Amino acid sequence: MAKQTDNIIKNAMILFMITVIAGTLLGLTYEVTKEPIRIQQEKLKNNALKAVVIGASDFVLVDLEEEAKEQGIQNLYEATKDGAVVGYAFEMTATEGYGGDIALMVGIGIDDQILGIDVIKHNETPGLGAKITEQPFKSEFEGQPTAPLAVIKGAATGNPGEIASISGATITSASVTNAVNVATQYYTDNMAGVK
Repeated sequence: MAKQTDNIIKNAMILFMITVIAGTLLGLTYEVTKEPIRIQQEKLKNNALKAVVIGASDFVLVDLEEEAKEQGIQNLYEATKDGAVVGYAFEMTATEGYGGDIALMVGIGIDDQILGIDVIKHNETPGLGAKITEQPFKSEFEGQPTAPLAVIKGAATGNPGEIASISGATITSASVTNAVNVATQYYTDNMAGVK
C-alpha cells in the first residue's frame, strides 16, 4: 500500500515538472515571438493603407468615438499628400465572415468615391471565401459611390452600387460589403464635403 502511494506521488511530481517546463517554454516562445508578430502586423497594416489610398504620403490617426468602434471601425486615418487631404482609410472588422472576423482596410477619396479595399486578415475557406483577397473581387469596390452597396448573385453588372458575390461565398462577400457600407456611412455622416 505504501509503495503504491509512493508511486502515485512520484508520478504526480513528474507530471508537475513536465507541466512547469512546458509552461515555461510556452511563455518564453510567446515573449520571443511577440515583437516580430507585432512588427509583421504593423507592416501588413501599412501596406494596406498604401494600397487603399494610392499616392498618399502620410496617414494620421483620427480620434474615434466609442460608437464608431462598436460598429466595427477599429481605426480611421486621414491620408495626405504634400499636406493636403486626399482621402481617408478605415481599418474595419467585419464580424459576419463565414470563417470568423475579417480585418480589412477601406479607402475613400475626398471625391466621395471608394478608392479600394484590402483584406488584412481572414480565416475564410481557401478557394471560396479567401477570394476576397483577389483582385476581381476587390476591384469591384473601386470607384463605387459612398452610397450603400448591395451584394448580387451572378456576374458583375457594372451598375453603381452593386457588388457581385463570390460564387460559393455569399456570406463572406456580404460581410465585407457590410463593413464597407459602415465605413461609407460614417464618411457620409462625418466627412463628406469636407475638403
